[in-house]
Amino acid sequence: RFVPGKDYKINLQHSKRIFVATDVAEDPLFKCVDKNKFFSLPTYKAFYNLLDNYEHEAGIAEVVTTEEITENWTFINAVCNTPCMKYCYNYLITKKILKGSYDDFKKKLYDLWFKMYRRVGGRGEDDSSGFEHVFVGEVRDNKIIGFHNWIQFFIEERKGTVDYQGYISHKSSDHVPPENEQLITIQFTWVSDKEHQYKKDVSSTFVGTSPEFEMALYTLCFLIDNEEDHFVQVGRPDHIYNVNIKCHRWHMKTNADRIACCFPVALDQV
Repeated sequence: RFVPGKDYKINLQHSKRIFVATDVAEDPLFKCVDKNKFFSLPTYKAFYNLLDNYEHEAGIAEVVTTEEITENWTFINAVCNTPCMKYCYNYLITKKILKGSYDDFKKKLYDLWFKMYRRVGGRGEDDSSGFEHVFVGEVRDNKIIGFHNWIQFFIEERKGTVDYQGYISHKSSDHVPPENEQLITIQFTWVSDKEHQYKKDVSSTFVGTSPEFEMALYTLCFLIDNEEDHFVQVGRPDHIYNVNIKCHRWHMKTNADRIACCFPVALDQV
């Protein structure tokens, strides 16, 4: 993971309530991210290469090229070389939730996260995937859906397509957490097609966490049962977060459910 205050710095600025339309943040959310460290880590570099592979508008068919399939597998192999994903696999095997080899598990991950399905109803080509929705973001009915990843947020913010509009406070309208906070709830707008600006009234995301941590956590919660809510504790030794990992399933006719959405909700956030 990236260390707050060292590998990256954020500027939360002012807090607001969910349905307050006013932009209360004059400056970007991210002050800086250590670029050299970012691109020196295989999973981060492989993750970055996936972010430009998608049509953001739900309902528009995705064309998956041979190059993109190679990039998907490069990412899967990279995350599967990490302790996070090995722990996920061993836990699922021990609990008899999964069977098979580690290579079988890699194929399972690919199907869960990268196999396409049609999110918008009706006949037509597949237009979405778990990875696109959770980590990249989509637009549907003039609203942002998904988009729960800090790396994508930082990159889009640097490109000038994301406008951070403030930290969502649920209890105190004037409370803003410290700059080392690693689970935040925010509001922002996104220009996804160079013409139209869309808004996300509330979005929760980890900050500074690695791609392998998020994918392992979401995969574990998704596979362990069929429930929507998964109450876990994550964080640093000096700051533990009580979190509800929300999992939504996309039911396939083959009975092999895909990930529709996964995201964290802070239970003790103010």
